[in-house]
Amino acid sequence: MANKISKIVFLVLVALTAVVIGLFYLGGDVDPTAEYVEPVYTGALVNLMFGFVALAALAVLVMVGVNFVLKLMADPKKALLSTLGFVGFLVFVGIIYAIAPGEQINILGIDEVPSHTMVKIVDAELYLMYIMTGAALLLMICGSFAKKLK
Repeated sequence: MANKISKIVFLVLVALTAVVIGLFYLGGDVDPTAEYVEPVYTGALVNLMFGFVALAALAVLVMVGVNFVLKLMADPKKALLSTLGFVGFLVFVGIIYAIAPGEQINILGIDEVPSHTMVKIVDAELYLMYIMTGAALLLMICGSFAKKLK
């Protein structure tokens, strides 16, 4: 039953993404004569991506909670150890946020200046993305060599 529900949710999310991307690319522009052309449905695409990030964060939190409860019932000591990885990741994100510069930048075509906090969050997200992408690539390369060595 859960497998069918997950397939339905997956298909709904794929369909929603296809519709929003279609609207984004085929929906026209706000002002076609402007120097920087903006598609009409840019907001819808950005909101969809924010929704996906929120959904992923919620899924991670739920699964960490479920994993903790299951291990707590089986072995309380292992339950405490299993949360150390999650807490370590949160500390890592905090360190990345602390070292992010958050310097104001001039963005062409935008009169509003983003707040210092927002710029710092975006900088931290970019640093985190670079580090996580590098780590993923390194693990893929090392993993393939480790399999060949075995």
